[in-house]
This record gives sequence, C-alpha cells and structure tokens, in this order.
Amino acid sequence: MKKTSITLALLFFAALFALVSCKKDYSDIVKLSNADTAKITTVQKGKVIYVTLEFGNSPYYEPGSWEFDTSVLNVVTHGHINPPAGLIGSAGTDTWTFNTLTTGTTTIKLRNSGFGGSSKILFNSTIKVE
Repeated sequence: MKKTSITLALLFFAALFALVSCKKDYSDIVKLSNADTAKITTVQKGKVIYVTLEFGNSPYYEPGSWEFDTSVLNVVTHGHINPPAGLIGSAGTDTWTFNTLTTGTTTIKLRNSGFGGSSKILFNSTIKVE
C-alpha cells in the first residue's frame, strides 16, 4: 500500500511538472495596435510582430497593402474578424503577423484599398530590428 502511494505521488508530480513545462512562452511576440501609429518600436531579431487594427470609422476604409522593407520583415498571415451583427459603421478587426528577418529599420505603412480612387494611410509605424 505504501509503495502504491509513493508511486501515485511520483506520477502526480511528474504529470504536474510536464504540464508546467508545456506552458507557451509568449515573450517572443510584440503586439501593436492603432495606438502605436507614428511610434518607434524596437524588437530583437527573430521576434514575431502582431499588428491588430480596428477599422471603426467607415466600412469604406478596407485595408489594402503594406509598404515596408522586405529584407527586414515579411508578412506571414492576415486574418479578419467581422464586427458584431448590427454594429453600423464598423469594418471589423484585422490582424497581421510579421516575422523579423534581419537587423535594420523599416517603416511599415498600411494604406486603404481606396474608395473612389482615394488613398489614406491607416497605420504608420517604425520598426527597429536589433
């Protein structure tokens, strides 16, 4: 009986250690949002940058293309979440994932796709990769 209790205790602690060891480390992620427009962000090479933007001003401002130095960063993914049903005047939220490729400085700009031929910068930020 005593050996069974010791064995169960060892199994419990081994499982607990394994669970704690599986904890996801998010320290390699840098998150930017609308509030980071016109700011300078310094990140380490190898970090992942998430840019999440809310487009609440007008449904006519659809995100277009990014402008940045492709030797410093690259876009890995892009996702869109629609606004809640019945929310008038919101185009939802978009998130882009960037990988840092090498050291350097680049300005990332997102322009809208242009409604009626207009073009507006929706996001503009400087990224320094060290």
